[in-house]
Amino acid sequence: MAIGAALLLLAAGTVVTPAEMANASTPGAITSVDAATATVGAPFSFTVTTTGANVRFIHKNGSLPGGLHFAYNNDGTATISGTPNSGGVFNVVFTAAFGMQYVKLVSQHFTLTVDRAPAFTSPTRLTKTVGHTFGFLIKTAAHPVPAITETGTLPNGVTFTDLGSGKATLAGTPATGSGGVYSLTITANNGIGTPATQDLLLVIDEPLAITSGNALTVTAGTPFSFTVTYLGYPIYDFIFKKPPPSGVHLLDNHDGTATLSGTVSTPGTYTLLLNLRGVTSCSCGPTAGVTQTFILTVNP
Repeated sequence: MAIGAALLLLAAGTVVTPAEMANASTPGAITSVDAATATVGAPFSFTVTTTGANVRFIHKNGSLPGGLHFAYNNDGTATISGTPNSGGVFNVVFTAAFGMQYVKLVSQHFTLTVDRAPAFTSPTRLTKTVGHTFGFLIKTAAHPVPAITETGTLPNGVTFTDLGSGKATLAGTPATGSGGVYSLTITANNGIGTPATQDLLLVIDEPLAITSGNALTVTAGTPFSFTVTYLGYPIYDFIFKKPPPSGVHLLDNHDGTATLSGTVSTPGTYTLLLNLRGVTSCSCGPTAGVTQTFILTVNP
């Protein structure tokens, strides 16, 4: 018996009265609207209504979202009720049976749209390494599909893309010198409820390296200053590996530079060991790091 067709079934050995024949020739109908909208987390109720004599049952074919239930009320109506817990579009078919000896089936295609305010389902922290290509998928649960945007500075070589499907990507190859911590804010908005935000911490590890020159010539008794540049993350500190000559200082500016400065009174050639140290994997102390042999020549 095909759903949606008006079928007449004659029970064997029964006598059909003129009134029943009249009812059979005038089909009943489902009179409620064929679409409704609900929202995840909000109570919902919809009544399926009919017109016509002797409604025997109303049946549903197709799935509803979790939290919603279908029930025939034995009075020519049926009810969908509950609190939906998932968003999307759900297509079902209602079939009502009319008559006594004659049974007529009338069907209606029904669309239930369940809106859902955005919520992020992807992690809030990501660690990658300079020079290594990666792709990270940002995911949301929402209906309709939200627009996803990003605010905050990205490392060089990394881009943000909204895929238009409730997902977005952070992808690329972090460039040399981009090691560090990037605090990003991701926002998803589909017009339902309040836009969702997620704080995403992007950590870019980078091998340690001292990138400035390793020699300087100064004059005895004259103050000097030299900018040392370095790369890397995480960095523990930047120090002298052995005591420098009297009057020489090293100040880490914590911005990829350090300042080597001072005044040396005695001419000569001095070997300085500049030590850039990283963080151990357990974060319980410094690594050996990298050391640069720096030649300081002090002329008379």
